[in-house]
Amino acid sequence: MLLDTWTGRLRAVAVAAALALPGVAQADLLWNWNMAGDGIAASGSFTTTDSLSGGYYTLTSITGTRNGIAITGLELAGTAIPLNDGYPVDNLIDVNGNLTGNGIGFALADGTYSNPYYANWDSPPDYFEVFTVPDTSTFAEVGVTFAATQVPEPSTSAIFGLALIALAVPVARAGRKAKARQIA
Repeated sequence: MLLDTWTGRLRAVAVAAALALPGVAQADLLWNWNMAGDGIAASGSFTTTDSLSGGYYTLTSITGTRNGIAITGLELAGTAIPLNDGYPVDNLIDVNGNLTGNGIGFALADGTYSNPYYANWDSPPDYFEVFTVPDTSTFAEVGVTFAATQVPEPSTSAIFGLALIALAVPVARAGRKAKARQIA
């Protein structure tokens, strides 16, 4: 019985200590995004750094589809998608899910490229996509809607709830053992 009491107390102290420690920093943030326009349907997810630089997160990877074609990779920041020379992407997004005027760039499995961006200089400001097909030297720029939202991290209250369950199970077992001893 003395061992059970100390084991229970040790568990309680361990769980309390774990809850008191700051959470482990997540290496990056996960976002869901979608883009739509006349004949355009694109969506997927991307990851960004977890720290802001100049008010923006930096995209580090992207997945998804555009009109059913798989996205294969992110264009390097500081470079332009093919056939859009002079307009380098920066792959930045703000805390509200807004792209910059340079936007993001990505390649698709069929050899085409997309560069959605936010034209804050337009009146009214709006989103556009530059879409290029290098094989045929095709270039198109059309208005689109774009939305990106962060995927929430597991809440601290859920972790706290799990810790309480972890504490409750040994306490309930100890209570049943004590009742069994009294009856016997």
